Amino acid sequence: MMINFNRKMIILGTLVLLSIVFIFSNSLKNSQESHKDSDVIVEVVEDVANKVVPNNQLDWNYIVRKSAHLIEFFV
Repeated sequence: MMINFNRKMIILGTLVLLSIVFIFSNSLKNSQESHKDSDVIVEVVEDVANKVVPNNQLDWNYIVRKSAHLIEFFV
């Protein structure tokens, strides 16, 4: 029973540490790098959105970037 608890704590600690490293590494990027990274995600989201709702006029760049910030702060 104790071994299972320790394994869970190691997994949880590892996930927390990886999340911290991910968020910190993103905060070190300049605006050009950050936009380049988000542009990749925006293209994918726009492709999917256009298949679901053709000719949508939403600003996906804004939505993706704000959602990323929200998710990072949530984590």
